Amino acid sequence: MEERQVGEHEVVLHGAEGPLLALVSGPPFGAALFREVQRRLDPRRTAAITLRAPDAEGLPALSASLAELLQELGARRLVAHGLAVPVALGLPDGLLDELVLTNGPINRVDPITRALGSLGGARATRAALTALLRPRPLNAWLASSFGLRRAVVNPYTMERDIVAMVTAAWTSDARARLAAARWFAALPGSLPLRAPKNTSLTLIWGDQDPLYPLAQAEAALALTPGAQLHRIPGGQHLHPEERPWELADALSATALRT
Repeated sequence: MEERQVGEHEVVLHGAEGPLLALVSGPPFGAALFREVQRRLDPRRTAAITLRAPDAEGLPALSASLAELLQELGARRLVAHGLAVPVALGLPDGLLDELVLTNGPINRVDPITRALGSLGGARATRAALTALLRPRPLNAWLASSFGLRRAVVNPYTMERDIVAMVTAAWTSDARARLAAARWFAALPGSLPLRAPKNTSLTLIWGDQDPLYPLAQAEAALALTPGAQLHRIPGGQHLHPEERPWELADALSATALRT
């Protein structure tokens, strides 16, 4: 794998064949979340992205930052997970040939993220949120039974070293923590359900996700003609980490046939 800095963003490239597939999640997860998915998609060319946009204010600014990066990379196929889902839904029409959404907010944001977003809404409270995002307290909480262990089937998947690895891109320095705080602040409680036009839409969904249940994917399916839904039976929010072969196989069977 080749790590590259593209502007503010961290990009991990892998593989050498076919059109480039970009993979992006939102905080607290960085490009490392997709490392095993990338290995299983080899030799297809993939780019896992930590989208750092520290100056972006609001979802449109985050979408614009992602659009600029995708154009620079030459990627017309995108997989968006978690808090990157509403950012991907705001991309310009025609930018992508294929968009895959997996386990993130489509029409509403979960209560925990809404609470974090309220902390990031003003300068003083944003400072409090960036303090909460420091690695030691954040990773201790995320690795606990109250944190990311509730986002997987097997709680031992989220042991401390793994938690530190998949979150480091957003917690390692003050600028990254500020970017994460602004990202949380950009998310409203409810979201407009819209997909970019002239783009093939596929939803690959872990169907036991307590944060973003299957009903969100089904709502998008009902309102987006031609969209496809592929279920990961028993999959929870962090299926790209816990069961990366499921996402890789689903991508190969659906969105990456050509």
